[in-house]
Amino acid sequence: MLPIFPVISRDNFDDAGPESGILQELPAYCRKADRKTCAAHYHEIEDKPGFHCCPFGYASLVINNEGKSEIFTGLNVSGISKQDQIQRRSADSRPPQVTPSKIQSQIEQVRQYERVLITEAVSIPIVHEIRKLNGQIKSQTEEAIRVADRIDSTSDSGDIEFIKYRLQNIFASSSLMSVRLNAFDLTTNAELALSGIRRISIHKKFSKVVKCLETLARQRNQRLRLKGSTYAHIEGYDFFDILPFVIIENALKYTPSDQNIDINFNDDGKFVEIDISSFGPTLNPEEFDDVFTRNYRGVNAKDIVSGTGLGLYIAKLICNYHGIHISIHSGLNSVDVGGTPYSTFDVKLTIPIG
Repeated sequence: MLPIFPVISRDNFDDAGPESGILQELPAYCRKADRKTCAAHYHEIEDKPGFHCCPFGYASLVINNEGKSEIFTGLNVSGISKQDQIQRRSADSRPPQVTPSKIQSQIEQVRQYERVLITEAVSIPIVHEIRKLNGQIKSQTEEAIRVADRIDSTSDSGDIEFIKYRLQNIFASSSLMSVRLNAFDLTTNAELALSGIRRISIHKKFSKVVKCLETLARQRNQRLRLKGSTYAHIEGYDFFDILPFVIIENALKYTPSDQNIDINFNDDGKFVEIDISSFGPTLNPEEFDDVFTRNYRGVNAKDIVSGTGLGLYIAKLICNYHGIHISIHSGLNSVDVGGTPYSTFDVKLTIPIG
């Protein structure tokens, strides 16, 4: 969330300390305060939502934001802060006094603003892609209809095969549209997406996605290969279907022509490991975690094809909801493809089933 008040993240408890907010600067006293004392305070309150008073008299507010604790600190809150300590300090260490309800109201206003920004950031690229897919469906359907009009009992079997091929394209485009809309629901209205749980066959879901995307792969002279198998099921949400789609489609998007994308299954009875292996723009090790961040695109991938930086972010979101561990690995040995370093690229899913 936007840091409207001084805020500190869990990673900075023991090191950097709080950062100033947009509406309020961090009190000068807090910049000089004993870091160990402050860190102990933050560790003590990090899982306790609400207002707290720090050892130096300032108020701290712990709130839950999408499952993570955020701590706003260095505040002067009536009924919480110790005024006798604060008022003895210099002017740059005496933030204006506000009520608890005022602070919570301002934070909620910012949250609403951010929800609007997120919705726009997600919806604009998704609407653009849906329009593009709808255009593909329209043109494919028109071609199939033209050929169908020529078919009679003496027609060449090639005409029938052509129609089958076009219908497969239509089915693939329609499936991609459904995934885009489901992803939009997940990222903008998670409560709606979490409405039901069902039993899911892991291998069948990936197999279905491969069939949907085979047409797209053939258009790019690529091959999707399923290797290994599993009969395992998990209890999951309807939007689980999005997971194999975004990962495999991502692999197709960045893999050059005449390359294979392998989907390898390994089931040891306790976990199902799925390794989606392809050949794509090299990812630097320091980017392995960044690619799961909303709107982040790899340094070497930005100029290859257009994208939104939402694919792996959504994949990570789905994995979190299902207790699945997802990781990325990019090979260190790269080759030059059109001026861009390429190497092996693996997305690994570890799904607990035991």
